[in-house]
Amino acid sequence: MLIINACAYLNGTWEQPVCVRTGDGRVQEVSAQLQPLPGEEVLDLGGDYLLPGFVDVHTHAFAGHDVM
Repeated sequence: MLIINACAYLNGTWEQPVCVRTGDGRVQEVSAQLQPLPGEEVLDLGGDYLLPGFVDVHTHAFAGHDVM
């Protein structure tokens, strides 16, 4: 997937436009201008913010018992 026209926080500053190519569950390329590969899905953010996802993997249960 190619994400285009994003506003992204890179190297300590907000940059726009930013293009990001993803594949195999990872970021593959980041550049001001990337062209879509043949058949590649393109998502145009139209200047919206692009931020990394943070996943909280902790749990409050164990062995079928909730500790909340």
